[in-house]
Amino acid sequence: MNIVQLVLDWFTDPSQWSGPDGIPNRVAEHLYYSGLALLIAAGIALPLGLLIGHTGRAGFLVVNSGNAARALPTLGLVGLAVVVFGIGLVPTLVPWSRWRSRRSWSTRTRESGRSTRSCATRRKASA
Repeated sequence: MNIVQLVLDWFTDPSQWSGPDGIPNRVAEHLYYSGLALLIAAGIALPLGLLIGHTGRAGFLVVNSGNAARALPTLGLVGLAVVVFGIGLVPTLVPWSRWRSRRSWSTRTRESGRSTRSCATRRKASA
């Protein structure tokens, strides 16, 4: 039996649509928690946005803390990958952190690294 048929059977089972663990109750619960999270986020973001917009102060702090908060889901996925796939923490974080740091380098820095690397490669090839 394939997974599509199993999912269809689960959704068409009448017991999934009634009771305290039924689909309608779970959807309502999900909407409640999503709305609550939205209200909390708006309660934090709107006053900070108004403060920054009117005074022009603390913009750097708020923007950088927002960017740091954007990285949290990625860190959660890295932790999940370590647990699920059994790879070590260092092999997971080193390439990720290097890639993130290379994105912040200026184009001039990246180009100087490429030109140095190509000179070293030419020296080895001629020796």
